[in-house]
Amino acid sequence: MCQGIFVVEDQDDTIAAFRGLAADNNSKVMMLINGHNLNAEWFMGPPDAILNSNNFDWIERIEVIRGPGSVTLGQGALLGVVNIITRNAQKLVKTCHQSQAKLTVGGGLNNAWKGGMEYAFNDETHDAYVHVQQSDYEGQLLRREGWAANRAFLGDSGGVVADAEHRLKRSDNLTIIGHGRYKQINLDIMHVDQTRDLYNFYHDRDQLEQALTYVGLSHRFEFNPQIELDSKADATIDDYTLRSVNHNTLAGGTRETRYGLQLVLRLKELWQGNTLALGSEFHSYDLGQTNDNGDNYIINRLSADTIANLSTLKSTNTFVYPSNINVYSFFIEDNYDLNAKLSVFGGLRFDQHKHWGDNLSPRIGLFYKPWTLGQFRLSYQQGFRGAVGLNYSGGFRHDGLLRESNFNALDAAQIPGYSNLSAIKPEKLDTLELAFQQALNPHWRFDNVLFYNSVSNIIDVGAIRGSTLNRVLPELGSDVPGSANNYWYFKNNTGSINQLGFEMSLNYQFNPIDIRVSHAYVDVFDVSQQNIGSMYITNTGELRATPHNVTRLNMVWQAWQQARIGINYLFYDDWYATTGNRADGGHLLNASVLYTPEKHVEFLLSIKNILAENNLYPMNNNVNGDLSPGTPALESTTFLAANHSKPFLNHVACLKFMIAMACFSIEHIWQYWRQTIPICLPRQLARYGQLILLSAISVFASTSSEAINADKPSEQQLKASFIYHFPKFIKWPTPPTTDSKFVICVLGNHPLSGNIELLNGKRINEQDIEIKLISQPLVNTCHVLFIAESEAGTVADILSRIADDPILSISDIPDFTQAGGMIEMKLIDEKIRFDINLNAAEKAGLNINSQLLKLATQVIQ
Repeated sequence: MCQGIFVVEDQDDTIAAFRGLAADNNSKVMMLINGHNLNAEWFMGPPDAILNSNNFDWIERIEVIRGPGSVTLGQGALLGVVNIITRNAQKLVKTCHQSQAKLTVGGGLNNAWKGGMEYAFNDETHDAYVHVQQSDYEGQLLRREGWAANRAFLGDSGGVVADAEHRLKRSDNLTIIGHGRYKQINLDIMHVDQTRDLYNFYHDRDQLEQALTYVGLSHRFEFNPQIELDSKADATIDDYTLRSVNHNTLAGGTRETRYGLQLVLRLKELWQGNTLALGSEFHSYDLGQTNDNGDNYIINRLSADTIANLSTLKSTNTFVYPSNINVYSFFIEDNYDLNAKLSVFGGLRFDQHKHWGDNLSPRIGLFYKPWTLGQFRLSYQQGFRGAVGLNYSGGFRHDGLLRESNFNALDAAQIPGYSNLSAIKPEKLDTLELAFQQALNPHWRFDNVLFYNSVSNIIDVGAIRGSTLNRVLPELGSDVPGSANNYWYFKNNTGSINQLGFEMSLNYQFNPIDIRVSHAYVDVFDVSQQNIGSMYITNTGELRATPHNVTRLNMVWQAWQQARIGINYLFYDDWYATTGNRADGGHLLNASVLYTPEKHVEFLLSIKNILAENNLYPMNNNVNGDLSPGTPALESTTFLAANHSKPFLNHVACLKFMIAMACFSIEHIWQYWRQTIPICLPRQLARYGQLILLSAISVFASTSSEAINADKPSEQQLKASFIYHFPKFIKWPTPPTTDSKFVICVLGNHPLSGNIELLNGKRINEQDIEIKLISQPLVNTCHVLFIAESEAGTVADILSRIADDPILSISDIPDFTQAGGMIEMKLIDEKIRFDINLNAAEKAGLNINSQLLKLATQVIQ
């Protein structure tokens, strides 16, 4: 439940709407995994197998950009950006030279079940994380209401959509995630294979399987503390397979292969307070390839004759015509701190595309901090998205797609009311934002954003219907009309849509409770005539399928030591259907309870739609002129129960676990690469995958109790280890010399003092460590100052005395970072977590590595 995003249904998709704008597909939204772009170019945008996944156990957190992000991310980052941060070993295993493994088994109503494994290992220079999980869900039968009751089903069985035996959220998902790090090199591997019902769809190709295999590599090279070079490379094989629910047979498929490269040079302190980034990117997309089944075709209706002639139709009903698209990009960003209160920033991006040409995307703004813990931001940015690759390659043969290269064939065809079409220009979104955030006290935080959007060159969908013209449509260039005697095509709408809105949130955090309440409002300020009844706007000039008001409540409560309760509540106001009719909103309430009876076992119970909301859900649909009153897409109350077992904390047991997972996973990943890389693994691995999984469980069961109960370091040992490792991620303003000491000071009485003294003689940044137990801050001699809880009464005075000095302040005093300290350690679920006050560090001239910031529970900026 992310503020500013509202999920909308579509005839054959689920749309991520941002700030009231719901497109026909998701290509105007960008999805990243750990900063790597996952979007398909041909049509779909973000991977359906992730967007509509039934498995989110591998996700650490989700970062969202509401509005344009094109200056740094390019086309596709038009309406918004979703960046998924995967779970990783540095989060799961806080102590070096330690491993952790976990088993997951779960089940629920409607034949829901899941089984999975997780492994994490962490060391000083390297770490690894692997997640493997199989999830299946039968789903609930689509109710005979709204769209499902009114829309004719054009498949072989006839009737309406509700007669097609579609099931809500029915899916079969295999997810394999891997993340590894060696020093400054990071490797991400993902394989997701999911089949799900397109429950709103009205053709026989009403089930979609996506099998996505992705590899990403990133590296940071530090020339010196002021100059860094970030590099990223990735490759993806993206297979789509269409099936029929009723006929239980294939109805099409295609493949897209894509590659990406990025280099970013960061220059810090060219002059005081300035940070400059220069970047270049290259993306290559190979569209219209045959998928793992050898298919690149599409069929809407599967009759007995069609199935009998399937081999012929595979060659005539091309899904996506083969083509290659390369995009070259260059960008520059600069941030300049004019003084302690005012910073300005700006950026400019240039993109070159072989079809739509060149594009410039600007961004400019400022930050102003009028008082402590309060900040204003005023910014302008522009996002863009060119037409999808399908517009140029062509495809959907016999479904009626008219590609851009045939736009100039309309005049000669003499179709009444239609003339040659213009080439598609990139859609633009100009956004002006005024944001304010204030920490009211150590526990309360308020955020508010006012925004003005102007959307122009809107890429919409047009149609030519032979039935309306009472004539048989001719061929247009190399394209033929669809089986319904129709054409559909992409077009630019003239004029613009202008919006006003705000997003506000209030967060309260004080152990044992964390509550966040947010509200988002958006409305149309002005709209040009051509955009009335278009993709974003109803026939009456209202926002299409998106509510004006959305309220969310997220709460996590540590009810007692062994139990944690989570509540998610969503209220969405009345909305306007594509017909222009006003429809009722709804209340969605979900809850979960995590119970930990002992440290190696967790039980999770999740309950969805507790209030049994059953109003028709917002649906946006405009292809071929279809209008939707809403769809019965909300499931009745359901639940899922899961058990998590974490029995292995030593290397030997975890090594057995990792080998078992590798055997289960590797064939599934490589089978989708074998057409590209000539490596064949024994097919018996796939056949006996479940046997391997069961064998792995037996290995775990036989592990000795000594391994299960391996000695764990104490809390004080863990904290001492953290104090030792924190400085490795910090840059001091004065470079160290090998003949000087690295001084760690301990102020006050603390039980970990003895553990810290054991660090004497070790080395940090090529310097020998010296531990000093002191009674007052020694500004001239301390690199690190640990403040014991015995000094809690005077901590504010201590921090004010050293605020401008390059001393890394660390403590486990509650609310230490809120008081101005730099790093606050916490013990949560027997693991050390920490918050970072980035403002305090920067004021003292300390540069904190982004890797450490990513591991922090909270970063105060």
